[in-house]
Amino acid sequence: MQTMEKKDKIKQMAVLAMMTALSFLGPFINIPISIGFGNTMIHVGNAVCLVASLLIGGVWGGLAGGLGMALYDLTNPMFAMYSPFTFVQKFAMGFLCGKIAFGKAGTERSFKRNLLGTIVGVLANIFFAQLNALIVDSLIMGQNWMAVLTAGGAKLVVNLINAVLAVIISLILYPPVQKAMKQSKLWDK
Repeated sequence: MQTMEKKDKIKQMAVLAMMTALSFLGPFINIPISIGFGNTMIHVGNAVCLVASLLIGGVWGGLAGGLGMALYDLTNPMFAMYSPFTFVQKFAMGFLCGKIAFGKAGTERSFKRNLLGTIVGVLANIFFAQLNALIVDSLIMGQNWMAVLTAGGAKLVVNLINAVLAVIISLILYPPVQKAMKQSKLWDK
């Protein structure tokens, strides 16, 4: 029995590492957008975080998305200062998505639950993205509040586009990825 639990833990860690790596790579597929004194982008990283959360649950999916995209931020001087906030933001998105999708018992899976989970996840992501921008841009970087709020409006539009794309992409990718992972016996939950 202990050997089976050990194998499951190893699989769980391997899947976490794989999803973290994919979450790290997701923001590299992007459309950069300059918004005056700052930058943002439309990217597929959020969709990867949501797929991870639909596959492996809220805690593990949130960790994968948070770690992967926080590491991405550290590799990009434009976003490095946001890294700790990105971890919290993406963890919250993945955690809420997975918790809702899996339900209380962890077995209440359906398209409706997946859709609701992805929507709630991206709404949390938008909230934290706006909060992160306010904290970093105004309190840490010392920028003028009016400029921060103006840029926040532009970032909100980009975040909404990211949210819609992430929900659509994740709900399209989830079924074939889940099937492939079950067939490979990498993840069978």
